[in-house]
Amino acid sequence: MNKNALCVMVKIPCIPKDSSLAGTIKTRLVPPLTNAEATGLYSAFLSDIFNTLACLKNVDIHIFFTPSGDGVDTSTLTKLVPSNAVLTPQKGTDLGERMKNAFSLLFSKRYARVAVIGSDSPDIPLKFIEKAFEELDLDQGSLILGPATDGGYYLIAMGRLHPAVFDGVKWSTPQVLSQTLERAKSAEIKVHLLKQWYDIDIPEDLEKLRNNKAAPCSAIFMEKISKNSKVD
Repeated sequence: MNKNALCVMVKIPCIPKDSSLAGTIKTRLVPPLTNAEATGLYSAFLSDIFNTLACLKNVDIHIFFTPSGDGVDTSTLTKLVPSNAVLTPQKGTDLGERMKNAFSLLFSKRYARVAVIGSDSPDIPLKFIEKAFEELDLDQGSLILGPATDGGYYLIAMGRLHPAVFDGVKWSTPQVLSQTLERAKSAEIKVHLLKQWYDIDIPEDLEKLRNNKAAPCSAIFMEKISKNSKVD
């Protein structure tokens, strides 16, 4: 099999009925957003991302979601994602382990090239994802990274599993990219960097969504709540 797979790491966009678990979606945007607004905005993120991915050719879409386990309701997620996408619960104690397990599973399904993106960049350019697969066509043994402005990365892709790049990384810190590059260098893995892009993580990032034609669902949602002076 000489196929490509794109894994999208997502959270189920709902506020749990158990109030002790409320506020698990985009928590760094609360405040100025309310928990309900943050969840609604994240749902818009997913709509924008999957509308963009609908134009991606010759790539199977796999969605790895959290939370997982018995009794988890995925209905709010299935309404937002493509009907032909494969949904799989994330497994692992931290982000690195969850991504490593996702790569491992997809390679076990005999995909030749696998890319992983998050769900915090609703206007991610499709050409960045296409470029990642093009680079792997040229060098399947390389590691492809899309640097994020916050010091992490918005995309990681490889043609075979390189587990070393997930070990010893302090996730959700500005050191994620630099530490990943260090791990790759130590393991003698060739790295190709894509163009830099950004995630929507903190209140200052919300301005990037206003009138954003590349993320229309997110822009419309922001317009709906713009009368709230807290987010102006």
